[in-house]
Amino acid sequence: LAGDNNLDSAGLADIAEMEAAGRSDQVKIAVLMDRAADGDWTETRRFVVRAKEDLPEDKHSYDLTNDTCEVLGELNMGKPETLSGFLKWGLERFPAKHTMLVLWNHGGGWRDVYARAVGGARAADSPEAADAALGARLSRGIAWDDTDGSDFLETREVRGVLEQFPKLTVIGMDACLMAMAEVAFDLRARAEVMIASEELEPGPGWPYTEILKPLYKKPGIGAEEMGQLVVKAYKNCYKKEKNTTLSAVRLGRMDDLARDMDAVAKALMGALDATGAARPDFLGGEIPGVPKGSEKYRDLDGLLKWLQGRYGAAVDSALDKARATFAGIVIANYAHADHPLSGLSIFPGGAEAGDYVPDIIQWAQATQWDEMLAKVKAMPESPKAPTTRWAVLIGVNDYADPNVPDLKYATADVAYIKEALLRAGYSADRVLTLLDGEATLAKVRSTLGTWLPREAGEHDLVLIYFSGHGGAEPALTGATDDGTEKYMMLADSRVEDMYSTALPMSELSRIFSRIRSDKLLLAMD
Repeated sequence: LAGDNNLDSAGLADIAEMEAAGRSDQVKIAVLMDRAADGDWTETRRFVVRAKEDLPEDKHSYDLTNDTCEVLGELNMGKPETLSGFLKWGLERFPAKHTMLVLWNHGGGWRDVYARAVGGARAADSPEAADAALGARLSRGIAWDDTDGSDFLETREVRGVLEQFPKLTVIGMDACLMAMAEVAFDLRARAEVMIASEELEPGPGWPYTEILKPLYKKPGIGAEEMGQLVVKAYKNCYKKEKNTTLSAVRLGRMDDLARDMDAVAKALMGALDATGAARPDFLGGEIPGVPKGSEKYRDLDGLLKWLQGRYGAAVDSALDKARATFAGIVIANYAHADHPLSGLSIFPGGAEAGDYVPDIIQWAQATQWDEMLAKVKAMPESPKAPTTRWAVLIGVNDYADPNVPDLKYATADVAYIKEALLRAGYSADRVLTLLDGEATLAKVRSTLGTWLPREAGEHDLVLIYFSGHGGAEPALTGATDDGTEKYMMLADSRVEDMYSTALPMSELSRIFSRIRSDKLLLAMD
């Protein structure tokens, strides 16, 4: 449990969830937990989780008053030796028929050597540096440790540690973005099943009470049933939250998937050699992006479906076989209805392709996926390639300030326009709606001034639509043409202080200057 970062409080909450599940004589939970520098204790502790009813009032399993808890000093959770030392201790202390390892923290799939980029961003005091730090934290790795130079575990480091020990039953990753084909392939010989999320996880992570209670009632279950149990509990916990996903996959079938995906790559490269072949747009088009709307990852089955019918019979035959194999790998998959994902994502090329090489990623050793991506990158862009279209639709009926009258139709306007855009071919994962309480000043500023500039490309089309109240007050400097300052009134705007709680129209020009797209439309209703 790598809590030496901004997830520290969530780690404590998850321990409390484990304690609340009760007890089992046949299930033991051992934890290695490192905390952030501002916690009431900051070192690394190793302990066994105890049931809440077995603990003194206001005490937890990590309290040193327990003989099952010990202090190990400040350990670097991003160092492979830390993980191997904990595994050696745990496997010797608790030999078991089934063993499950859960890696808990921020996550991001495969990655090589960019921990220093995170540290450099943290050292600088600027909004741009904060953005860079977030981007690096969402890059490929797991178990960041802020105290130790923002070090983290690369996928190949995790694999190297696990190769020192007998094969596990389950590997779980309570972290964002770890359900990648590349990660599963690296770990294919180290456990029977992998449980992970394609998408960003909500801050609280896995619902441990709901996972452990049924396990305690049926402690002898095997790998696949454990995968189904965790995915079901996660679905029940987050089914009302958009963009939530979790899947369990059979690691023993990953060699089959690599074989079939290699055949897809070879067939596609052959088709792309044909005169006039269009360059596949893996970074745009209609392929589901992960995180939603991003170009960093693509849903694996979504990418295969998108390719079907575009490059001839040989490619389609390879795609059919790969999709059938993939369907047999997924044991359980939950994805919220607004972002249907298949269970694993895959790297689609792009800015980080320089790290996608065989000496870092075993998937690139075993398949020609990397060669195919390099071939696509070298092709000229198709003149018929469609512009990627983005939309941010904002509607406010309900205002927190009683001095701002509520509206009846603003959110309905947004619903109608979204429906029209989807009929016109906009991709659902590129139409973002902010309604009522979601449409706060901070959220609107973040969406227009940070999210859109990161995602929308130079030649994309961006539509921004607002339905709600406008506000105006006398301009203090007289610098405006008509002597008034005008505002977009958002859900938390207040009439008595529009300057700090509403969005000035003059600020929109600065926001627009951050968006690279050469086609931008603002509609104010």
